[in-house]
Amino acid sequence: MSQPFTPTPPPFEPQHTAPKRRRWPWIAAIVVAGGIGFGAGSGGEDAPAASVTPPVPAETVTAEPEVITETETIEVAPQACLDAIDYGEQGFGIAADYAQATVDAFYAAAEFDVDGITAARLDMEDATERMSPVADNWNAAKAECRGSVQ
Repeated sequence: MSQPFTPTPPPFEPQHTAPKRRRWPWIAAIVVAGGIGFGAGSGGEDAPAASVTPPVPAETVTAEPEVITETETIEVAPQACLDAIDYGEQGFGIAADYAQATVDAFYAAAEFDVDGITAARLDMEDATERMSPVADNWNAAKAECRGSVQ
């Protein structure tokens, strides 16, 4: 039998490489530059320490009070305007009660709570009944206030 063919490698030829570069001159240059920088930074004459002078206390100067006499006119809001503000505040309180009853109604509806829905409806009706006279009084006071200002 014959043996399997094995190719023979080509003959080895040494490759010519460039001569190695010397690194020690670079290292030496870095060390010398560092030494010069350190010497320049730490050398030199000793500078005298900055002297700290204590702060001088400030002199107290008392100025003569200046008396200014002015006549100031203070306008007083008409009573109708003050009433309109009071009715508006009452109305906002009732509106907040109505809004809370609405929220309660939505929560009751989400839980299919018929009694809760009924209670919220009664709270809304109560708020509506309380709001009617306040709204009438507010509208009247508002109109009177606007008439007195113009």
